[in-house]
Amino acid sequence: MHLEKVERRDKEEIFALSSGIWDGNDYLPKVFDEWVGAEGFYKGVHDGRIIGVCKYSRQPGGILWLEGLRVHPEYQGEGHGSAIAAMFHERLLGMDHTALRFMTDITNIKSKHLAKKRGFRVMLELYHLEHEGGGEPVPEVKGEYDVEAVTGYVLGSRELDGYKGLYISNWTAFELTEELLKVEVEEGRCYSVRTDEGIRGLIFVNHHRRYGRVSVPFMAGSGDITGMLIRHAIHRSGVNGDGFLLLKTPFEEVRQAGERAGMGLTGYRKVIVFERRNEEVL
Repeated sequence: MHLEKVERRDKEEIFALSSGIWDGNDYLPKVFDEWVGAEGFYKGVHDGRIIGVCKYSRQPGGILWLEGLRVHPEYQGEGHGSAIAAMFHERLLGMDHTALRFMTDITNIKSKHLAKKRGFRVMLELYHLEHEGGGEPVPEVKGEYDVEAVTGYVLGSRELDGYKGLYISNWTAFELTEELLKVEVEEGRCYSVRTDEGIRGLIFVNHHRRYGRVSVPFMAGSGDITGMLIRHAIHRSGVNGDGFLLLKTPFEEVRQAGERAGMGLTGYRKVIVFERRNEEVL
């Protein structure tokens, strides 16, 4: 078996490979056209047949984000996933980067086994809550456009440490930098609760219309403010029929607030962000 870059002519074969994943709801067909024209999309080929795929994306700070590891159902349980991951990671280790990262749900035994085998460590665990979306707006929560105020609040928050400095947009984690905050605020993705003293809590809401979902990449606040922010995110998730809301949080009190607001834990309850620093030798 060997790795090759995915080509447009592979589309039909890769769609067939992913058709049975997640009960036919795999996101791979939705991103194929974007991925095939970008860097880092590979296929595992055995006897002329595509039996798996994998993808990396470059992020600021030298991070390589890994996703899309798939193995054809007919070849699962035969070690092909491990073989593809091993070849893929060896290729990545020869590239210029500061760290490799990826995310999976806590019940994915195969991904967790591969992570341990390839020298990854658990960087962050997050509760994963969902809501079908839609609800009344919360008058106390308004759009926040003061980049300087948001930056000062976020970088000085206890929540930043809890998130390990990450911004969890849908199923991808980014470094939460001043540059990213500026973009998100200017794009209208930040909402806050303010008093005369300034920001008392804030939440970011990202719409992923390709997937029919909305995510909360980061939030900070305490007490009743947490509940107001979550209810507002639920409201925003129903705007324009965008679909259900995903909330990933490392905090037990936020999980409880989410459940009081009508959200529920998914069947796997938690997701894990794995990391392997470049200086860590296998």
